[in-house]
Amino acid sequence: MILYGLSVIIPFRKREFQEQAGSCIMCAVKKKSKMTSVEVLGLTDTLTPDNEKYAEGLKTVAKTFNEALDIFNAPDFVSKSGWKKESESPTHDTIYSKRSDTGKLFALRCEMPKDCETVFKDNWEGINELTKWNSNLAFSKVVATLSDHADVCHYGNRDLLIVKGRDFLVARMYRKIHNGYITVGRSFELADIPETKANIRGELRMGAGRFMPKDSDPNVTVIDYVLSIDLKGAIPKLIVNQFMAKIMLNDVVELRKHVATL
Repeated sequence: MILYGLSVIIPFRKREFQEQAGSCIMCAVKKKSKMTSVEVLGLTDTLTPDNEKYAEGLKTVAKTFNEALDIFNAPDFVSKSGWKKESESPTHDTIYSKRSDTGKLFALRCEMPKDCETVFKDNWEGINELTKWNSNLAFSKVVATLSDHADVCHYGNRDLLIVKGRDFLVARMYRKIHNGYITVGRSFELADIPETKANIRGELRMGAGRFMPKDSDPNVTVIDYVLSIDLKGAIPKLIVNQFMAKIMLNDVVELRKHVATL
């Protein structure tokens, strides 16, 4: 699992997103001449014939994008009313959790000492370089570029605590909103990239990140992450919670070090 590169966030009402996009939020899936396209926040991503094998990934991440918007826009998201505090780091990065219809959600807000454009661009374009600075990852790469706003990534975690390393095949999508960005990732399966003995294939149900400049300082980026993951395998609930908190906080530590070099 990765926070940075997925997603893994100052709330806006949905009406504001609609005005930004110039149309209602929707995810319309169309097929014409064997080309799959999805529309999210007024922008359309269309697959070329060569990329049609990734159609399920594109459709699934588009649907998950709208689900992430609902979470970010919920009245309790920033206040964390109704969320459970799971863990807090010495630098006051705090992990919260909440039950949802699709599984347990984990949320984290953090600040990075760099402007939003720089932080987001590195997040989206730096997947192939992640292992150079994030020691939590065993590998990370872009498998296919689907459009200017969508791609497919494959990445894997190292073993942590008593949890064997997991790998994830994920479709990603981003949209610019107001003066920031939202990126969302969602797992899907592809025969070309099967599970291997080296890792257990996990399911990223949602990996969402919202990147916004801090109101009081535009040279600081506020990032909200929301993650929902099925690690697969018989892992006790307590261990899952500890694993999620540990890896999310570890990623933030690694990210701060990296952002300082940008």
